Amino acid sequence: FDYWDKRYDESIEKLTQIVEQGTENPTVFKSRGDAYYELAQYEKALADYQKAIVLKPDNTAAYLSSGNTNAQLNRFDKAFQDYDRAIQLDSDYSHAFVGRGLAHHNLGRYEEALSDYAQAIQLNPKYATAYNNRGIVYHKTGRLSESIEEYDHAIRLQENATRYANRGEVYFTMGQYLKAQNDFEKSLALQPGYSFALSGLAITYHAFGEITESHALWRQLVAKDERHMDVDWVGKEYDWTEPLIEEARKLIASLKDADD
Repeated sequence: FDYWDKRYDESIEKLTQIVEQGTENPTVFKSRGDAYYELAQYEKALADYQKAIVLKPDNTAAYLSSGNTNAQLNRFDKAFQDYDRAIQLDSDYSHAFVGRGLAHHNLGRYEEALSDYAQAIQLNPKYATAYNNRGIVYHKTGRLSESIEEYDHAIRLQENATRYANRGEVYFTMGQYLKAQNDFEKSLALQPGYSFALSGLAITYHAFGEITESHALWRQLVAKDERHMDVDWVGKEYDWTEPLIEEARKLIASLKDADD
């Protein structure tokens, strides 16, 4: 299907033509759901994944995709059910364990999340996302050194902007601002303009006392989304721990003072 060439609209059009001919092929519905997912049309994606499951009840890939879609919609209870069903059908499905771990995490069940990530790593020792996600849980639960080790491992396996930014957050929490700055800058080198890293670098500059630089970066973020002036929104948007939120609070206050 053209879906694989990332021509999602064309793919949907062609797959819809097949659907309208009365197909009962679950792969068609799964593929159209994937295209809808990539276009962030999540409700349509869910409908197609459910149809694929009705046609093929042991469709582990459709359950996984349904779980991913529910997670995008912050419906983590439903996402958990989808991932759990995928695991019941295939107990060696490492992606489903990572998905279920993510659902556990967002439902506040951190130990269960760690257990699922450990199982995913046992099934696939080179699964970088599992190490990254375990690092997030360790950070949330105050196990900072272990969090750094997980991010180190994830980055060795496959570096990307998010993993450097994640590790930068932990270094910030530990008060190791130079290392935090280095990681946020590496993240931005890989993905220029990445808000997650830009916000981290801004608060790091502020912690250093480099107020002008921190204000300049934060103004870039505000230009993208004015909600960056609301520290409560910032904390939730970036899933920050208290040390980062507190520095953001100070930065926003100083920026307001500078603009008065």
